[in-house]
Amino acid sequence: AKVTLYSAGTVYATGYADANGDINLTLENPPLEPMDLTLTISAFNKVTYLDTIQVLPASGPYLVVADMMVTDNNNNIPEYGELITLNLMFSNVGNDIAINPTVSIQTEDPYLTIINGTENIPDIAANSIGGTVNGLTIQVASNVPDQHTASIHIIASVADDSYEYDRNLVLNAPAFTWEGLIIEDYLGNNNSVLDPGESVTICLPVTNTGHAQANNISTALAIVGGMNVIEPMDDSFSALAPGEQCQITYYITLSSQVAQGTNLILTAMLFAGDYSSVQNYPITVGLLMENFETNFSGFNWQFSNGNWTIDNTSYNSTHSAKSATINHNQTTSMSVTLNCPVDGTISFWKKVSSELNYDYLRFSINNVVRSQWSGTSDNWSQVSFDVQAGQNTFTWSYSKDSGISSGSDCAWIDDIIFPSSGTIIGTPVIAIDTMVVDFGFVPIGQIAQRTFTVNNNGDAVLIGTVQVAPPFAVYQGNGYPGFAINIVVPAQSYLGFNLNFTPVDTLTYNSTMQINTDDPVNPVIMVQLVGKGTVVSNDDPLLPAVTELKGNFPNPFNPSTTIAYSVKNTAPVSIEIFNVKGQLVRTLVNEVKTAGNYKIVFDGLDNNHRPLASGIYFCRMQAGDYRQTHKMLMLK
Repeated sequence: AKVTLYSAGTVYATGYADANGDINLTLENPPLEPMDLTLTISAFNKVTYLDTIQVLPASGPYLVVADMMVTDNNNNIPEYGELITLNLMFSNVGNDIAINPTVSIQTEDPYLTIINGTENIPDIAANSIGGTVNGLTIQVASNVPDQHTASIHIIASVADDSYEYDRNLVLNAPAFTWEGLIIEDYLGNNNSVLDPGESVTICLPVTNTGHAQANNISTALAIVGGMNVIEPMDDSFSALAPGEQCQITYYITLSSQVAQGTNLILTAMLFAGDYSSVQNYPITVGLLMENFETNFSGFNWQFSNGNWTIDNTSYNSTHSAKSATINHNQTTSMSVTLNCPVDGTISFWKKVSSELNYDYLRFSINNVVRSQWSGTSDNWSQVSFDVQAGQNTFTWSYSKDSGISSGSDCAWIDDIIFPSSGTIIGTPVIAIDTMVVDFGFVPIGQIAQRTFTVNNNGDAVLIGTVQVAPPFAVYQGNGYPGFAINIVVPAQSYLGFNLNFTPVDTLTYNSTMQINTDDPVNPVIMVQLVGKGTVVSNDDPLLPAVTELKGNFPNPFNPSTTIAYSVKNTAPVSIEIFNVKGQLVRTLVNEVKTAGNYKIVFDGLDNNHRPLASGIYFCRMQAGDYRQTHKMLMLK
C-alpha cells in the first residue's frame, strides 16, 4: 500500500508499507507551524483510507493566527485613504499557557503606513483562542490601486519565543472605464457627427469598475486640432459607487473654419481625489455619411433597372438600402457622383443573400470593380477602399445569372462614409461698436457695469473667447463674474455680455479686453478698459462671497500666466497643474488659506523646474468641498 502525508497540495512524506503493513515516514521538510496533515493509504482494487494527523509542538505554548479582522468607519473592508484597525486572533495549540504575549506587525508595502503596530494581549491558555483588544492601526494610502494585495508580516512573541506569519490584505479603490463617445446634434443636422460650425452635446459615459466608491468627481475636456468653445453641462458628481455609471456632458461649438475631414483628438479627464483617468477620442470632422435614415434625400442617388428601396434590415440603425427586384440575366444598380478634393477612403457596411458564385453584389469606382460578394452566409460586414482625388462615381450593383435563385436574392447597403470634402463652409466676420470702454470714477469696493456687444456680419457662426484682467470682470446673463467667457454668435447676429469694474485702490486703471475669435481676418481684437478708483468711508477689507477658481490671464500664454482664485472661509487649498495625460506636472499651492482673493503666477515650469512643452494643460483647485478645473493653453 502507498502511504502519503500532504496538505494544501504539498507532499511532506510518501512511501510503501512492507508485507506487515508497517512503514516509517520521514518528513524531509516538516511544516514550519502547527497544522493538520492528511494521511492517505491506497492500494490496487482497494478503498483509499483517509485520516487527519496533527503536527503539534512538543512542549510550551505555540501561537497560530486564527483570524484577522478589519474594522473601519464604514463597511469593514480596507479601502483607499482609510485608517483601519486590524484585530488579530491567535490559537494556542501548544501544551502550556502563553503568558504576556505581544503581537506586532510589519510591512514593506508602499501603500500601507503602520500607525500603531504593537499591542500586549491577554494570556492565552493552552488549546484556547485570544487576541488583540484595541487592535493595530494602519493608514491606507489615498492612491492605492484597486484590488492591490498588500502583505502584512505578523510576529507573536511569548517570552523568548516568537511565531511569525504572513497574511495579505486586499485593498479596494475606484477605477474608471470610459465607454464610447456619443454626439447629440439635435439642433444641427442630426447626423450624430461633429460638423464645422455646429453646436453639439458630447456625452461621455464612465463606469466605476473598481471596488470602492469614488467621491468628489470633477472632469475636464479639451479638443486638439481645431478651434472650439466648450461649456460644461454635467461635469461633476458627488459620488460614484462601484458598478455605477455617470454620463459626463459638455456643450461644444466647433469653428466653421475647421475643414471637413480634419482629424481632431478629444481628450477627457476625470479627477477623484488622488485618482485621475484620461481618455482620448479621435474624431473626424464633417463625415459625409449616408445611413438611409432620411430615405434617399441625403445625396443625389441614381438608380438603374429598378429603384432600390429603404428596408428595415440594418447594420446598427433603423434602415438600409435594399437592391431592386430583378429577373435572371439582369443587373440593378445604385450610384452617386461626388467631387473629392483630396485622396481619401470610402467605407460601407454590406450584406448579400444570393446564389453562391453566380449572383453577385459588386462595388465599383468609376466603372472599375473593386470587389464582389455572393452566397447566403455573408452577414453584415464593413469594407473600405482607397479613393483618388477628383470626381468619382461610386456604384453598388446586384447581378443575376441565368440559373436559379437562392436566399433572399438581394443585397443591402448601410452606413456609407464617403471621402470628406476638405472644404470650409463659410466665413465669420466680427464687428464691434467701440475700441474703448470707460467706467469713469467708481468708489473703491463698488461695482460699475457696462454692456458690450459683438456682432457677426459673416455667413458662418463666430466663436471665441473674451478675456479681461482684475479688477475688471466679464460675464453673460446671470453668470458669475470672472476673467474669461466663451462666445458663440450665429451668422448675421450679435451677442451682448457684461463688463464689471471693481477698483481696490485710488488708481487710474488701464487694461485691455482681449477678444479671440475664428474670424480669419481679425482673429484678435484688443479693447481698452479704463476706470478710476475713488475713496469711500468704509475701510473694511472686501472679502470674497464665494470660493472660486476664477481662471488665468492671459490665456493662451507664453511662458507664464497669472491664476486668480478666491477663498470664502479659511480652508486647506491646493492648486495643481496637469497635462493632457492626466499627469501632475506642477503643484502651485498646497497650504491653508484664510478668506481672501489670491493670485499666483504659473511660470511654465514643472515641479523639477524644467520648461514644459507647448500644449493644453489643466489647472485644478481644491478647497474643502470645492473642486474646479480650468483649461489653459501654453503657446511658445
